[in-house]
Amino acid sequence: MRRRNEFLKNAAILTVTSLLLRAVGMYFRIYISSVIGAEGIGLYQMILSIYVLVSGFASSGIVVAVTRMTTDELAVGSGRGARFVLRKCLTVSVAMGIISALLVWFSAGIIGSEWISDARSIPSVRVMALALPFMSVSCCLRGYFTARRRAGVPSAAQITEQTVRIAVSLLLLARLAPMGIEYSCLAIMLADAVSEGIGCLHVVLAYLNDRKKIGKDNTQTRLPDHVYRRIWNITGPITASHYLTTLLRTIESILVPDCLTKFLLSRARALELFGMLRGMAMPLILFPSTLLTAFSTLLIPELSEAQALGKTKGVQSAVRRSLGITFSLAIPIAAIFMLYPTELAVLVYDEPEVGALMTALAPLMPLMYVESVVAGILKGLGEQMSSLRYNIIDSVIRIILTVVLVPRFGMAGFLAVMVVSNLLTSLLSIARLMRVTSIKFMWLKWVIEPVCACVIAASSITAVSRIMDIYVMPQLLRIVIGGGFVCVVYALVMLFINEGFEYVFDTVCRFSSGLVRRDNKRA
Repeated sequence: MRRRNEFLKNAAILTVTSLLLRAVGMYFRIYISSVIGAEGIGLYQMILSIYVLVSGFASSGIVVAVTRMTTDELAVGSGRGARFVLRKCLTVSVAMGIISALLVWFSAGIIGSEWISDARSIPSVRVMALALPFMSVSCCLRGYFTARRRAGVPSAAQITEQTVRIAVSLLLLARLAPMGIEYSCLAIMLADAVSEGIGCLHVVLAYLNDRKKIGKDNTQTRLPDHVYRRIWNITGPITASHYLTTLLRTIESILVPDCLTKFLLSRARALELFGMLRGMAMPLILFPSTLLTAFSTLLIPELSEAQALGKTKGVQSAVRRSLGITFSLAIPIAAIFMLYPTELAVLVYDEPEVGALMTALAPLMPLMYVESVVAGILKGLGEQMSSLRYNIIDSVIRIILTVVLVPRFGMAGFLAVMVVSNLLTSLLSIARLMRVTSIKFMWLKWVIEPVCACVIAASSITAVSRIMDIYVMPQLLRIVIGGGFVCVVYALVMLFINEGFEYVFDTVCRFSSGLVRRDNKRA
């Protein structure tokens, strides 16, 4: 009971924090788009793709390595072993962060001129190198606190980091934005570097305070054997997966504007569309996934511990509940986005064209959300190599399809690429999870029931909208009333379906048992 309450508490902390940060981040992105425009957002997204690439090498897999290895040591009561693991992981992460920073700093000219094909990005690329060592240390210590079931520390650090990032960005943009897109992107990257440093200081101070507490729980003195090998076995596949995938996605991010330029015969228009998709539509589509991000993060130590202790049924039960919750939340959220894509785009960005992109992306939302949760579960079960294979296959296919389809069909071709990609990765990941955990995919409960409930809810709000003529209402009020109505009807239908099936099943069982008793009496 205590462990369950602790899990729910941490999940609540991470969910609230993630919602707050996503909401503030979304508002800040709206502000940025209004300051630098769609073309500026497009250039910033290309710079950001490089940032994600190099930060993946600096910090990716180490989080899972720290979380899993620290969890294992704490599960047997070895506080000293947990500290030993953390020191070794910090050594690895600092080395990776410094190497990444040096590589980016000295190759900024090549990255900006040759990869991004826009010399305006060079100063921003060079500045991003300053953030990488701090990011490495922060990620390592956040993995430690996740293993300690102290979600409040990384959540507080993220809030501090986001606050500093926005404050510094506002100050720098006020001075640099009038000088052009190049300086606007530079201002944002400088703010990122400063915020990473402050966030790193926050978690370091928190660890120094926590180290005293864990020392009191030191009931064993053994140190884990071959710790660097264990770190590599976990970190290597995850880092390689993230690095290769991000590298391929970075290539894709660079190719898409080039291919769109061939279709549209305008580089500025290509950057605008790319900025609308990656910088506006996708963040809005992924915003509700915050509800599941914290959940999947906290599953890693729980599943790792259950697997280490041989609790097979516990792992299976956790996986079933996780997938059930994910599908039950993702499907109605997708339905709301399909009902009000233009309204959401105009309300948030004042850009109706973004709504057309979200119309095409909304049906993919359940796959995106499920894939994210399944990836977290597979990492918790030590299935890093599977994720590596699937990500490489997916990225290669995306690049090939981008080169073939986008120059011929423009944005419609790239949207088709996204459909194929999300179908492929989600189905492969789910199939692997089913094999590893030896459970069956529950089509009726996880997919068919929520879809049926959503169809009923969507049909109901469509009928009500015609009767009440809510289309004349302000957009915000229309979204709130319509979305709320859909959620209420969906919940009631799901409750009725579950209760109805249970009632029918119980009735059939009682009727069958009654017939058996009658036959026995006659006999």
